[in-house]
Amino acid sequence: MALDPDHHFSAVHFWLTASQNCSDCMLDVMQIQLNSPFGYDEDFEIDFKSATSSCSATGYTFTSPATYALSSSTAAPSSSASSGPACSNPYKMQDDDTCASIALAQNVSTEGILNSGGISSSCSNLYAVGSLCLPPPCVLYQVQVDDTCESILEAYPDITGSQFLAWNPNVNRICGNLMYFTDTYICVGPPGGSLDPVASSTPVSSSTPLETPSSRATTPALKPSNAPPLSTSRCGKWYVVKQEDNCQSI
Repeated sequence: MALDPDHHFSAVHFWLTASQNCSDCMLDVMQIQLNSPFGYDEDFEIDFKSATSSCSATGYTFTSPATYALSSSTAAPSSSASSGPACSNPYKMQDDDTCASIALAQNVSTEGILNSGGISSSCSNLYAVGSLCLPPPCVLYQVQVDDTCESILEAYPDITGSQFLAWNPNVNRICGNLMYFTDTYICVGPPGGSLDPVASSTPVSSSTPLETPSSRATTPALKPSNAPPLSTSRCGKWYVVKQEDNCQSI
């Protein structure tokens, strides 16, 4: 769903036509979400009722689900049991916090905040949650109305489609739902930063040629037909991976 100026998710997508917003495809998905204890949200319920009313749509009933809870019959862990790993990036709520302000202040994606500890999809219960366990920080980008995965990758040519999807698991594999995240923040860099390079067991001799600006490709190589669809086209050379290959040997 899209964020409105107050950072609440909206049931109405302003870039769609009235007939698209009122289609069975759109309303059925919202109805299913509201019938789920994992998808229900009071603000979203209000938006959905408003949408069905303005669409004169009938038959889209739903039952507000009970709060999901673990079975009370589950045995309490013994005092000697491990309490699990400690949070590496804890955050305590501040006055006037919103999901957007936390994202910008802590350099974490909007989706990372929503997944960090009981936050509703509208981000309206921050103060009830109190504290969060945030994911590692990343380089942020705010999704714009006309963005596509291709346009974002063109703006950040150093990242690949596979990396982009790995850093933003809320974006589906065909990138068909990016429009739903307009105005939210996504990662265009690896959460936690880049990994340290693996030390090579083979020493580099003085005769080993080093890459210089003049040795780099100046024009993209032709993209092969078996390349993954979201592979960047800004590539100087392609390589077919063999069964015995690993990153270091390549």
